[in-house]
Formats: sequence, C-alpha cells, structure tokens
Amino acid sequence: MTTDNNEQAAEEDMPYKPEEKGCCGFMQGRGPPGRIVEFVSCCLSLLCLLGIFAVLAVANTSKDEHGQYSRWAEIRLSKEVLMFTNETGMTQAMRHLQTEYNEFCKNANFEIDLQVPRWDEDNAKRFYAGKDSTLYAMSASVHAGSILLYWVAWPIYKFSAGFQFLRYRQYCTPDKPEGLYKPWLGPDLSRWMEYLFTSPFQIFIVSTAFGFANRDTVLGLCPSI
Repeated sequence: MTTDNNEQAAEEDMPYKPEEKGCCGFMQGRGPPGRIVEFVSCCLSLLCLLGIFAVLAVANTSKDEHGQYSRWAEIRLSKEVLMFTNETGMTQAMRHLQTEYNEFCKNANFEIDLQVPRWDEDNAKRFYAGKDSTLYAMSASVHAGSILLYWVAWPIYKFSAGFQFLRYRQYCTPDKPEGLYKPWLGPDLSRWMEYLFTSPFQIFIVSTAFGFANRDTVLGLCPSI
C-alpha cells in the first residue's frame, strides 16, 4: 500500500502531460492548472494594486467637514522615551500619577516605577533618606509620526504580481521545456523571494491592526523593511 502511494505521489509531481493541459472557457490553452493559478493570482494582485492607487487618489483629493484632506487608514506611531526632569511641577505630577495608579491597581507586577538618576549624588541621597527627590525619570510614550496603511500595502501586491507573473511566464510545460518554474521539484526560489519582499509589510499591517503601533517594536518585527 505504501509503495503504491509513493508511486502515485511521484507521478503527480511529474510535469503535466500534453493532454492534461488546458481548461474550459477563457483559460483554454493557458496550460496546466498550476500555471492557471499563477495567472489568476497575478490578475487579482494587479486589481488590488489598482484599487489601492484609486483609494489613495480619492483620499488625496477629498476633504472632510473641517477642510482637511481625508486620511483613511492612517496609523499613528509612537515611541518610548525615558523622560528626565527636575522641574518641580513635572516631578510632582510624576509622583501624583505613580501614587494614584498604584492605589488603583493593587497588583505589584503592574506598578508604575519612578527612576532616580544616580549622577546627581545629592538627589539620590535625599531619595534614599526618605526625603523628596528633585529629579525623576519616567518612561513615556510620545508621538513618532504617522503613516497610511495603503503605502505599506501596495508593495505587497507589486511584488506578488511580479513574481506570480514570472512564474506564469516561466512555467515549465511540455510545450515550453525551457521554463524555469518547475513546481514538482519542490520549493522554488521565486516563492522564497516573494515571501522575503512581502512578509515585512504584511507583519507591519497585522501588528498595527492589532494595536501594536510602537515604532521600535514594529521595526523589530519587520527587520527587512
């Protein structure tokens, strides 16, 4: 039974026979089913690419009720900074925020910590002596720019359409034995290259869609961008 299955799998992985190529309707003569899939995928990618440019064109020409240009699917990015201050109003606000939050959230694992820089020895001594410190540091999330998701999405369809069209044109068939794309030989370089060029942008879209908009975190997830 195992031998028969192996032989059947081997036969299915071989190039398509001439009588097996072709399909009904407008795809007649396009070649084996795998080649047809690449052609259809390329057409869909091009349609998505054109749709993105159409949406961008409308967004850059239409204005809202406040007279501002529409910013559809705009992602606001942030970054983490360590904010140091010895300004009295800011240090009091930091202590107040720490006290109020820690009173509200009793879980010690989620307490807000204030850092006391050690380069000011007198300040550190006052802190360890239980007196009011005049220099604090606190982590803060600040604005780090914004980006339209359409500018991130269009490279995905551009690269996908290009590689899909390449595989469609280079699909090895009995009528075109010099074709470079031979799926029955296993993983193909063009598919790995397509993933290499598109995956960082896909990761960016998925991350920001779920609220992970910290610039440093997102760039760490998308090292190829």
